[in-house]
Amino acid sequence: MLVNLTNRAMALLLAGMLLMSNGDIPGCSSVTALALSQSSVSAVHRRNVVVVGGGPVGLATALTLSRPPHSCNVTVLERTDGDTSVATYNPARSYLYNINPRGLRWVDSVPEVATKLDDRGVVVRGGFGRFCIVPADPSVAIPEPTGVTVAGSPPKSQKRNTRATPSISKSVWIPRHQMVELLQECCEEQLYNDSKGVGSIQVCMGKEVASMVDTAETALPESQKGPSITVHCRDGSMYGADLVVAADGIDSAVRAQLRDPAQSESWLASKARSFVVRRYRSPATGLKLKALQLPPNFTMIDHDGTLVTTQAQNLYSIRGTNQGTRDFASLGLLPMKDPDMVRPANIITRPDHELWKLADGSAVKAWFQSNWPRLNWDEMVDDKEWERFVQAKTTTFPYCQYVPGSVVVAPNESAGVVLVGDACHAFPPDIGQGINAGLQDVVALDLALQDREIDLCQDSVPPSWSPSASAPTLGQGLLRYQRNRRAEHGALIRLARFGSPYQYRQPWIRDRIGRVCWSANVAFRLLLNKATFGWVPPAAILLAQNVNLSYRQVMRRADTTARVLQSTVLAAVAWLLVRKFSLL
Repeated sequence: MLVNLTNRAMALLLAGMLLMSNGDIPGCSSVTALALSQSSVSAVHRRNVVVVGGGPVGLATALTLSRPPHSCNVTVLERTDGDTSVATYNPARSYLYNINPRGLRWVDSVPEVATKLDDRGVVVRGGFGRFCIVPADPSVAIPEPTGVTVAGSPPKSQKRNTRATPSISKSVWIPRHQMVELLQECCEEQLYNDSKGVGSIQVCMGKEVASMVDTAETALPESQKGPSITVHCRDGSMYGADLVVAADGIDSAVRAQLRDPAQSESWLASKARSFVVRRYRSPATGLKLKALQLPPNFTMIDHDGTLVTTQAQNLYSIRGTNQGTRDFASLGLLPMKDPDMVRPANIITRPDHELWKLADGSAVKAWFQSNWPRLNWDEMVDDKEWERFVQAKTTTFPYCQYVPGSVVVAPNESAGVVLVGDACHAFPPDIGQGINAGLQDVVALDLALQDREIDLCQDSVPPSWSPSASAPTLGQGLLRYQRNRRAEHGALIRLARFGSPYQYRQPWIRDRIGRVCWSANVAFRLLLNKATFGWVPPAAILLAQNVNLSYRQVMRRADTTARVLQSTVLAAVAWLLVRKFSLL
């Protein structure tokens, strides 16, 4: 009775403080802070989770773990200061996501996210949208945009996980900052949800993680223990947690802590070797990207002098006239839902490209004018944008990398740390799986903590919010997650290395030779696939479009074809040698 009265008094005190401060808690959104005063007293007995990283995967994790059957109290720590959606928008990068059924599996499990995503994104069915390659020569007509599908639909007789390669049934294009914004809205709206068993979500900005400390008191009974991990931020704030989720990207501070020699006496560093990053180079590693902001619905000059107006929801690749190894470039534009929104035009090329050496806006403008004569640069882009483009830092495509370990668990299995998204796997964006693989991690973590089978196929049953009959310990759930994701992440990185690394038309001579060889390999495998009525699998990048296959299954089938071809070649060479020497 005394405990209940104390808890109720603390809640009323916090509510009064919030009312006196107009709902503001330093570093937290006001809506989130207000919800803390409205949380149920029983929430003090819920598991505390700290999610490091306020990007799409981090916010998705917060939504999942705060809902039944987990019902955790979640604190999201984002190192960028200011509003989440604004702070994470960089016009020089202008990332756009293509969320396919691998990622939509998580989206569909949260109805409000699915509704907002369909409303704000470009929904494409049966492929990736309408695509137009604009020729560099102004005397050549601009073709009409056509639909893009990577693979055809399978025969009706072939079911899930067969050798068929169905095309993607639905995907959604959306800019990264809009994805972050809608997820943050869902986190805030959940705070007003009257459903029982829903935990709280607190989003704190400007919180850069400095260290993690094991604060578990193993001598105390479980009912008297506080949070087992304390996360220290550089501004002096501290957050207690039973579970820390690292969703803080390729340079994860949490992952670094798990390898910190200062933690050698703690269970937090007990698996330090498994968090050593394994890096592999692909033909896309090291490429540099910048985006120039073009006006919405800009026009291009057609072969007959008429103007062709671009459409916001179409994809465009505008070829340049330069064809050298250090001056070739194309402009790439991805679909946007809002027809009045500026169009980011991406330039992706090698780091020794002459464009990166230009030091002022007027020089860059002159270079664009000579390379893309179809566009009226005087009217489209002002001097301020040219200077911004010059001053902006380029984004460098990373190595294909992952860590073998994705969890570390306390000896009593009551606490742990888990990695999701880019914190445990990262690669260039060639295969379009970054956001989708991250959201699959969230689904796998959800199912593992429920002690359910981790099946991420498109037509498998979505995660249920009903509690399982015998929930595992936190440690058991985390270890199940690691067993499932370790092989998946390794296969994902192999797919990233060999899937489609030449799509940026890298201009070096070796790149052009590699692109020809890669294209021949894909064409030959596709021909065998058609000739054998699907018994010989096509190339890995085509298999990846079959969302009913895991990454392990994709690479296993691609490797099977490779081994068959190698064996056939060796057998043919052996036969020729035997025949030659027998004739002698």
